[in-house]
Amino acid sequence: MRKHAIHRWAALLMALTLCLLPVAYAEELGEIGLYDPAVYAEEAPTAAEAPSDGLEWAWSEDEIVSAAAETSEELPEFELPAAPVEDAAEESEGGAVSAPEATDDAAQPDLRLGLGEVYSTGMTGVKLASDDPQVVSVNSKKGTLTAVGLGRATVIAVNKKGETRTAVIEVLGAPPALGLDVESLKLGKGETRLLQIALPEGTAAGRVAWSSSKKSVVKVSKSGKLTAKKTGSATVTAMAYNGAKASVKVKVVKAPSKLGLSASKLVLAAGEAGSLAAKLPDGSASVITWKSSDEAVVKVDADGVLQPVGPGTASVTARTFNKKEASCKVAVLDGASPTSLSLGASTLTLGKGETMLLQPAFGPGESALLSWSSSKSSVVKVSSKGKLTAKKTGSAKITVVTHNGLKATVKVKVVKKPSGVSLSDKTLTLEAGKTARLTAKLPSGTASALAWKSSDEAVAKVDDQGVVSAVGPGTASIQVKTFNKKTDKCKVTVTEAVEQPDPGDPAAAKLAARLKSASSLGGKRDAIASVVQLLVNAGFEPAFAAGVGANVYAEGTYGLFESSKYIKNYQKRPRYFCYLDGGDYYTKVDGEYKLTAVYLAAEDVEKYTGKAEARPRYGAENYYRDNFSGRHVQNIDLKDLEALVTSLAAGGWQGKFGLGIVQWTGARTKTLVSMYRKHADADGNLTASQVAAAENEMILYDFKGSYANVYAAWKQANAKKLTGAEAARSAGALVCTRYEIPADKEAKAVTRGSKAVEIYNIMMGD
Repeated sequence: MRKHAIHRWAALLMALTLCLLPVAYAEELGEIGLYDPAVYAEEAPTAAEAPSDGLEWAWSEDEIVSAAAETSEELPEFELPAAPVEDAAEESEGGAVSAPEATDDAAQPDLRLGLGEVYSTGMTGVKLASDDPQVVSVNSKKGTLTAVGLGRATVIAVNKKGETRTAVIEVLGAPPALGLDVESLKLGKGETRLLQIALPEGTAAGRVAWSSSKKSVVKVSKSGKLTAKKTGSATVTAMAYNGAKASVKVKVVKAPSKLGLSASKLVLAAGEAGSLAAKLPDGSASVITWKSSDEAVVKVDADGVLQPVGPGTASVTARTFNKKEASCKVAVLDGASPTSLSLGASTLTLGKGETMLLQPAFGPGESALLSWSSSKSSVVKVSSKGKLTAKKTGSAKITVVTHNGLKATVKVKVVKKPSGVSLSDKTLTLEAGKTARLTAKLPSGTASALAWKSSDEAVAKVDDQGVVSAVGPGTASIQVKTFNKKTDKCKVTVTEAVEQPDPGDPAAAKLAARLKSASSLGGKRDAIASVVQLLVNAGFEPAFAAGVGANVYAEGTYGLFESSKYIKNYQKRPRYFCYLDGGDYYTKVDGEYKLTAVYLAAEDVEKYTGKAEARPRYGAENYYRDNFSGRHVQNIDLKDLEALVTSLAAGGWQGKFGLGIVQWTGARTKTLVSMYRKHADADGNLTASQVAAAENEMILYDFKGSYANVYAAWKQANAKKLTGAEAARSAGALVCTRYEIPADKEAKAVTRGSKAVEIYNIMMGD
C-alpha cells in the first residue's frame, strides 16, 4: 500500500508543469562566468561522481515531507527562457537565441543547455532533483543546474507546502561559434532593434551575455535589444558560456527628419504588381514599416512591393521609427492595362460654347486611368474626364495618355455657334415599316452636334443620324435641336403597310451569280452572294452591299459558333473565352505576351497560389468549348443556346461569343436566337438553309432598323457618288467599325475596305 502511495505521489509531482517566465539575460559578461575546464571539473563533476544533495526520486513519503519542511515558505518560479524556435523573434519572449529544431518527435523542452553549462534557476533554499543526474545534475543550495551529458532530464523543485515546479531540460553540444542575423547595422538616433542569435545545429546555450563597446552610443539589453543613444559607432558582442561569441558593428546616424516615397500616385491593373521605395534624408537611417488603408484593394509587404487585390483606391503609407510618414495613393483598375487606344476620330468641329465628352476605346477587357491635356486651353478646355468645352474660335490639339503610356490625339476646330437649323423636309409620308432620312443644315461657318427626338415613338422613331423609321399609323413630329437650343421640325405621317410581292431584282441575281463563281472568295462566296443579292433586292446600293460582303468574308459561317481553341495562338485568346472555358489569359506588354490571369472553377480560386490573378470561370469545366465552340446552330438544341444566352446575360457576359456569318455578339445574339426560333420547325429543329435564311433576315433587320444609321452615315459620306470602288471601300470600313466592331477595328477596317473593292469589282464584272 505504501509503495503504491509513493508511486501516486511521484506521478502527481510529474504531472504539474512549469509556468515559465521570460528569460532574464545578464547584461555584463561577468554575471554569467565563462566556461573553464578546471572550474567545471570542480563545480560540475561527472555523472558518476555527482553529489546527491538534491531530491531523489526514490524518496519515501516521510522523506518527501521532511525535505519539504526544510524548504522556503513560498516557492519561486524557475527562471527559464522559452525554448521553442518559433518564439525566438519575439522580444517579449526574450527570444534573442535562435535555438535549433528538435531532433525527434518529442515535445519542445522548457530549456536547452550546452554541454558543460552551469545555469542558475534563480531558486535558492528549495529542494531540486533531476530524474537523470547523468544528463543534468542539480545543486539545491546554489539553485543551479549543470549540463553533464547529452540528452533530456526532468528537474523538479519542492517546497514545504508540497508545491512543485517541473521543467524538461535538453542538453545539446557546446556551441563552437555564434552567428548574428546581420553583419553590420545602421540605426537612426533613438531607434531600437532586436538582434537575433543563431546557433550551429545540435548545440545550445541557455543564456547569452551581451555587451556594447560604447554604451553611450549603443545600449544593449539582456535580450539583445539595441537602443541607439547618440551618433557614432559601437561594437555589440554576444558571448556564450564557453567563450563562443559573435559581434556586429553598429553605426548610429541622425534620426530622419522626414520621409519621401518614389511616387505619390500609382495605377495598377489587375494582376500587375508594383513597388514603392522610401527616401530618407542623407545621413539618416530608419527601419521602414508599410501599411495599406484597404487590403481589399491593394496589399503591401515589408519591402514596399504592392499586390493589387480588387478594383478601387487605397493609400499605402510608409513610416519611420520616429513616426515620420509618407503616403502614396494607389488606384487598382478592373481589367488589364490597355494595349490599344483610340478616340474614334482624328478631327472634330465644335461650335463656340459647345461641350462634348470624348470616350476613348480600349481592347476587350482592358481598363485605364487617363490624363487629358489641351494645346490651347483658351480655345478648347478639357476636363479630367475628357469633357471638351469650346471657349473661342480657333484650333487646339487634345491629347489623352493612359497610365501605361499609350497616347491618342484629336484636332478640334472651334467655329461660330449656329444661329438656326433647318431640315431637308418639313413633311414626310411613310408606310409602316419603311424608313427615310432627314438631313439638318446649319449656317455656313457654324457647327453643332444635333439631338433628334420623336413626339410619338409608337408612330415613328428617329436615330441620332436623322433616320426616321415608320412604326404604326398616325402622325408624329420629328425635332432636331442644336447645342444652343435652335430647333426645326418635320411632320411625319405613317400609313398602313401595303403588302406587295417582291419578284426580285434580275440585276441583283446577276451580281450574285458572278460572286458565286469567284474562286478568290473561297468557301465564303455563296454566303457573300446570298447577302449581296438580299441587300440589293431590298434597295441598298451594290457598293454598300459589297462592304457588308467584305465583313462576311472576314468573319464566320452561317450558324457557326466562334472557336475558342486557339491552339497555335493561345496567348491571343480573347479574355471572355478564358472566362467561358477556363485557362490562362495573356496581356501583350512591350511586344511580349505575359500571363495576367488564370480562370478556374469557383472552388479552386481560393486554393490558387500562383502570381497571376485568379478569376472564376463560367459554368462547368470547358462548358462553352465542349458544347458550342466550333459547332453549328443546326446541331445544337435551341433550348441549350437560349439557356447559354440567358445565363451569360445574368452574369454580365451577354453575347460573349461570336455566332454566324458576321459573328454577332452582345445584345444582338438574343435577337438572332429569336430569328432562329422563327425559322425553326415546331420542335425547334433547324436545317442549314433555315439557319442561312434566319441570318439573312437578321442582316436586313439590322440595316433597316437598329443599324440603319450605318447605312445613313455611308450615304452621307459618299453623297456625291454612291457607286464605284471608293464607295465600296468606304462601306467596308464603316460596316467594320460601326456594325461588326471587331477587336483592333481601325486596322481591320482598312483590310475590309480593300476586300469590299475586290467584291464590288467582281459583282460588277470589272
